[in-house]
Amino acid sequence: MLLGVAVTLLAGCTRDADGDTPASSLASITIYQPTSGQTYASGDTVFADIHIQADVDLHGYQVFLINETASDTVWQVQKDAHQGVFHLDSLWINNVTDHSDMLFEVHAIIDHEGSRNSKSVTFHCHPL
Repeated sequence: MLLGVAVTLLAGCTRDADGDTPASSLASITIYQPTSGQTYASGDTVFADIHIQADVDLHGYQVFLINETASDTVWQVQKDAHQGVFHLDSLWINNVTDHSDMLFEVHAIIDHEGSRNSKSVTFHCHPL
């Protein structure tokens, strides 16, 4: 009976080839806004509302808004702090000059070695 419980507990723990818990299980990222597939008109406000939570203190986070059409990072935020919960509530005004496919990318930085968990959404912006 005890052996069955031990096997069940070990099977429930996910580890990589080195025996480390994968970074993706250490931090959860919720992107409330922008919404994937959304279309923004010229001058619209694109809200950035994210929540990152972990069972351990994270090293920080990075957020990028990338105009994939122009291959240009149009907005970014980085926070270097040791805590288990982060919340970002910010905005960017759509000022693109061409129809643009946008990538909103969030990275939860797990440690100083660069382990991270990432999540992203895509949307479209109309020009001026």
